[in-house]
Amino acid sequence: MRKVFLIIAVVLMVLVALAIAAFFGARSVVSKVVGNGDDSSVFNYSSPSSYSVGDAEIKDDISSLTINWLSGEVRVEEYEGSRVVIKDEVTEGKITDDLKLRWKKEGGKVTVQYAAGGIRLNLKGFSKNLVVYVPSSLSLKELKIDGVSADGIISLSSLGKLEWDSVNGGMDGVFSRLDEVECDGVNGNIDLTVKERIPMDMDIDGVNNNVKLTVPSSSSFTLTHEAINGDFQSEIPGTMKNKNTFIAGSGEARWKVEGVNGDVEIRSL
Repeated sequence: MRKVFLIIAVVLMVLVALAIAAFFGARSVVSKVVGNGDDSSVFNYSSPSSYSVGDAEIKDDISSLTINWLSGEVRVEEYEGSRVVIKDEVTEGKITDDLKLRWKKEGGKVTVQYAAGGIRLNLKGFSKNLVVYVPSSLSLKELKIDGVSADGIISLSSLGKLEWDSVNGGMDGVFSRLDEVECDGVNGNIDLTVKERIPMDMDIDGVNNNVKLTVPSSSSFTLTHEAINGDFQSEIPGTMKNKNTFIAGSGEARWKVEGVNGDVEIRSL
């Protein structure tokens, strides 16, 4: 039996690796080359010349925010202003024009890129974070973050859909109301707290990451947990329909967590 599980685990890891390669290859997001003492990256995305350069304050209505980030923290939080603010926060080294963030707005969608696209970036001795301030009066329909060695820290009152895709980065999110979650991660923990309206749909896939979900004690959800080398526990009482399905309350919300080498924990507010 142990041999069977080992084979399954290896197969899953290979599939995850292929999925990661396909994910980044399809988007042509990041190609990192390190050699001869030189630490550099080529950051690729379509139509780089269509992007504006550097920090910005965007006053028009925004419904969707997409962020592609190479390394460092991505912080998205509310404030009492009237504009969406995006800015680099340099933590080491000196920022050049090539290393400044890029952004563009198409209708109600804003896309943010880590830096200039299609050229070799000298990242030796340089690091930075992204800081995004969202007006408390604005409720985003979608927030999508794709990262490599990037941690996400999100604090919003209301959000429609959260998408998180990352390699070597964790995510810590706090929301009052959150409708839908889709996360894919490798080597990074996922910690979500929803204080009022819990997501009705949640799909989390991961390798080498723990998932912690903190929700009101009265929450009703059906959680399907499929894992190799991972445990499940819940502070919210419920029943096990089978070895993979946990039902709390009426089981209205539908949550699925799949992974290898990671635990799932439900905490109660």
